[in-house]
Amino acid sequence: KKVQSHLEEVYAALGISDGVATLEELHSSPISLNAQLETLNNRLREIQPQFDHAMERYTKLSNDANSLIFDLQLKTCDLTDNIKLISQGGAPEFKRRRQGAGHRRTTMAASREARAKVFKHVENLMKDLDVSDLPTDPYDDTPLNTGQSGNAAKEPGCLSIKFLDDCERDIKKLRVLKSEKMLSNVEKCENIRSIAKEMHANLRDLSTLVIQNLKKRRREFPDWWDNSTSDQVFEAVSKKGSTIVNESFTKHLDLTLETLRGITHGRKLLSDTLKQVIEDSHDALLATAEDCQMDIKDLYKSLHKALFDLPHLSKQHIQACIDEMQMLVTAAESIAQSEIETLTVLWEGLNLSSNERGKFWGELEELSSKIEMDTTGPFDTILGECPAGVEEWVLKSITEATKVQRMLGIRVFKLKRLHGEVERLRRKQEAKNKIMSINSKLNVLSTKLAEFEEKAGNKHRLLNKKANSSTLLEEARFRKQMQGMFSAELETLGKLLNEWEVTEGKIEDSD
Repeated sequence: KKVQSHLEEVYAALGISDGVATLEELHSSPISLNAQLETLNNRLREIQPQFDHAMERYTKLSNDANSLIFDLQLKTCDLTDNIKLISQGGAPEFKRRRQGAGHRRTTMAASREARAKVFKHVENLMKDLDVSDLPTDPYDDTPLNTGQSGNAAKEPGCLSIKFLDDCERDIKKLRVLKSEKMLSNVEKCENIRSIAKEMHANLRDLSTLVIQNLKKRRREFPDWWDNSTSDQVFEAVSKKGSTIVNESFTKHLDLTLETLRGITHGRKLLSDTLKQVIEDSHDALLATAEDCQMDIKDLYKSLHKALFDLPHLSKQHIQACIDEMQMLVTAAESIAQSEIETLTVLWEGLNLSSNERGKFWGELEELSSKIEMDTTGPFDTILGECPAGVEEWVLKSITEATKVQRMLGIRVFKLKRLHGEVERLRRKQEAKNKIMSINSKLNVLSTKLAEFEEKAGNKHRLLNKKANSSTLLEEARFRKQMQGMFSAELETLGKLLNEWEVTEGKIEDSD
């Protein structure tokens, strides 16, 4: 009965219901006890390979499940029934029947007295056997598996192919979950490394920055915050430590990345606005400088240095942009002075009165004052969009950049007005020069015609023997040519005067 009970447990664990039924039939059969015992031993030997394989598979799956549960820090409510059973059950507790010399088979050559003694000894042995410790041989008590045992390990079907297949499927899902979390955390670590590169900060500075920002934004850290786990996060970011997938590590990683994104958002807004202001101002200065035939290489080099050479979100980049704005203020003043000198020459050439000159300066100062009084600027929206806990130096940089931008805006505005006036007067001067040039040509032609007609009208010329029909023909041809040239130039002058009156008004005799 004890041997049969042990074999029934093995069949039940393997989920072999037919085996249990055949054991009941064997127990009720009329064969001798020794024959029954021999049959049971044979069946144990037959089932042993399947049992060993199932035990090996069970142990591996149990270890894998517990390892995944530990790595993912899963709660009981997150587990399937199969995972709960195999993770809590440990190793099933059975005894291995060692094959070999330990079992002494009774042969037909034994005497009847020896057989009778065997039956008596078997009966006494069955009384002394324990359910959990059933050796085939009195000299062998080797356990089939070692390790902790649990209630789940004694469940029927715990070694069945269906149960182990179901467990393997559920464990595969946990592996996929772990892989997804691992991939997600690796990507987050890579994002933090990218942020550190853009900020031109080493990981130690980054850790300090995160802690300081969290203290500024929150009165206290979350209950789950742990400094050692935070250190693990930055070790993983620096590739000195492993990326972990458990909940605690992921929480610290998420909060670190969230904090850094908040910090970089403020920096990015400031950096992008600075870049736009500089590019707009630089384009205006370059256009004027090119028209003035000034060397713009130094301006371009300094702009390139500020905007491209340094990391976009670094403190050095932002300060370089502010310094570039200061340089543009100085450059605008220098170019404006050159434009004023050109403007003075044009005024003199066009004979503009002091009243007209004063009117231009008055309008320029009035418009500049309006711009100066306007308190709105491109940096105003940054504070509204920045999250709480923006860095102090960013706030100071915004204030400094706002002041410089207002100065730059006024300088650029004045420069544009001066340049526009210079270009307008230059076109006017060119048009006037064309008119005066044609007028001079007409005067010359008129003088030549007058002199020619005076000579042609001299009566003494006709008494000259040298005068003949060919001379008269040449004079007629010259007169026609000069009249044609005079008419063409006069027509051109008329068109230019009409254009002048449309844009500048009636031309004065003094002009």
